[in-house]
Amino acid sequence: MVTIGEAFVPVEGVVFTTPEVKLKIGNDVVPSRGSLYLTERACIWSCEERNSSISIPWPRVGVQAISSEPDEGVFVMLDINLVWPGFYQGQPENNGNAHPEDEEGENDEGHESDASEAAMTEMWFQPGNAQTVSDIYQAMRACQSLNPGSDVSEDDYMEAEVDELDEVGEMRNLQLDVSKTHPSVRQPAPAPAERKPYRCYWVCSHMLIKHFVPNFRRGMSTNKVSVPKVKLNNGTEMPVLGLGTWLSKDGEGVAALKTAIDAGYRHIDTAYFYQNEKEVGQAVREKIADGVVERKDMFITTKLWNTFHQPEYVEQAFQRSLENLNLEYIDLYLMHTPMSYRFKGWSADDLMPYDADGKLELTEVDYLDTWKAMEKLLKTGKVRAIGVSNFNSEQIARLLAECEIKPVTNQVECSPGLNQRKLTAFCKERDITITAYSPLGRPNYYEKDPANVPKPALDDPRVAEIGAKYGKTPGQVILRYLVELGTIPIPKSANEERIRQNIDIFDFQLTEDEIAVMDTFHTGKRSVPFSLCVTSKHFPFNIEF
Repeated sequence: MVTIGEAFVPVEGVVFTTPEVKLKIGNDVVPSRGSLYLTERACIWSCEERNSSISIPWPRVGVQAISSEPDEGVFVMLDINLVWPGFYQGQPENNGNAHPEDEEGENDEGHESDASEAAMTEMWFQPGNAQTVSDIYQAMRACQSLNPGSDVSEDDYMEAEVDELDEVGEMRNLQLDVSKTHPSVRQPAPAPAERKPYRCYWVCSHMLIKHFVPNFRRGMSTNKVSVPKVKLNNGTEMPVLGLGTWLSKDGEGVAALKTAIDAGYRHIDTAYFYQNEKEVGQAVREKIADGVVERKDMFITTKLWNTFHQPEYVEQAFQRSLENLNLEYIDLYLMHTPMSYRFKGWSADDLMPYDADGKLELTEVDYLDTWKAMEKLLKTGKVRAIGVSNFNSEQIARLLAECEIKPVTNQVECSPGLNQRKLTAFCKERDITITAYSPLGRPNYYEKDPANVPKPALDDPRVAEIGAKYGKTPGQVILRYLVELGTIPIPKSANEERIRQNIDIFDFQLTEDEIAVMDTFHTGKRSVPFSLCVTSKHFPFNIEF
C-alpha cells in the first residue's frame, strides 16, 4: 500500500536520488519541493520543510512517461484514488459510497493511505534541473523491472497487444542497463521474472493513455534514444552504436539520415567510396539548423579509399571528403583497407581501376607510408582521430611498432557469423576498439553463396525466442550481442522503423546462456571477402584474425 508519513531518508536499496523535486498530484501542487528517492521497492518523495513523505510501491505504478506539460517532468499514474490530507483529497467516488476515512480526512503519520481502488491518481515529478528528467525516467523503469508483481487483482488489468499500443510507447517491464547511459544511476541486481512475450498488462484503459499521448516524449519506436559512448585511446568519445550508410544515396539517404538523427543516432559512418558524403553532410547541417543537434554532438566517420594510398594523395583525398561533407571537421578518418589500387582520378568511375583484361589494378603502396601521411592530418586540426579498417592482427602489430599515433579503432566485418572475438581481444589489449560493419549479416549474399558466406542469425528461431523474452526483434538481439562483445556496430538501413529499432537496444541485457547461443553462429566465414584483391601483398584475410 501507499504509505504517508514523516520526512525521512531511505537507506536500503536506493537506486537513484535527486533533490528539489516539485510534486503535482492531479491539479494540486504540493507547496514545497522535496527529494525524490527511487529504491528497489518504492518510489519515495520526502519533504523536510513540510516534514512529510509519500512512499509508493512499484506495483502501484501503472504508467510512466516524460511529459512536457505543464512542465518538463515524469508523469506517473497510480492505480488508486490517493488521499493525502493537507495536500490532496482524492477524486470523488462515482458510486457515491466514499470511504468514511476519506470524508473525515484522517490519516495518522506513518499509516497506510486508505485509498480507493475505484479511481486513479495522476502524479508529476518535476525536478529543478530539467536535465535529470531522463535519468529519473530510466531509473523508474529499472526499479519497476524488479517488481513484476502487483497488489491489484489481474482482473483489474487490461491485457493488450503491444503492437496496438506502439503509438504511446513500449510499456513492458524490462531490465534496464542504465548505468552506461546514466552514470548517476546504480544498476540494481536483476530479479527473475516470468513475462509473456509481446504482451503487457496495463492498469488503466487504452483511452486514458491516448488522452496523454500529445505530451509523451518516450516510446520504443518513435522517440530519441540516448546511446552510451566509449572513450577512445586519444580521449575522444565515440557512440557505441552508429548508422552505416553504404548504398544510401540521393534523397532517400538524406531522409534516412535525418530520421536517424531524430531517433538519437549521433554516430554516422560514411566513406569517399560510398559517394554519399554530400548527403551525410546535408542531413547533419539541416539538423543543426533545425536546432536538433549541435556539431559537437555528432560523430562523423569517413574513409580514405584504396586508390589514394600514395602519401601525396592522402591530404587531397581528406580535403575532398571534408568539402563533400561541408563540415568544419571530421571526427574520425579511417584507412578503408590496407590494400592499394592504382590511382586514376577522383571521379566515381576511377575508384575501381580495371586493366584491359578486366582485372583490378592493384599496387604495393605500403600502408605504413599511408598511415604516416594520415598522422600529419591530425596537425591540421580538421580531424579529431584516425584509425584503420579491414586490418588483421599482424598488420595492426606492424603498424603499432612503427607509428607515432596509435589507431583508435579497426573497423571490420563483424556479425554472429563472424564474431571477431579473437581480433576484438587482440585490439582491446592494445587499447583499440572494434567497429562492426555488416553486423546483421547479409542474407542476400548467403542465398547466392551459402557454402562461403555465414548464415545470418536473423531468421533463426532461437534468436527470435530470445527476442520474444525481451520484446525485441532478432535484429535488436544481434546488435545487443555485438555491443556486449565490446564492438561498436554500425547497422545500415533506410527504413524508418528499422532505423528506430536498431538503436533501441540499451534497455535490456543478454544472459550468459543467451550469449552462448549467439556464439554458436560463428563460422569464421565472410560475406565481404574482398575476393578481387586476394593477390594483393597486403591482403588481410589470409590468417585467422
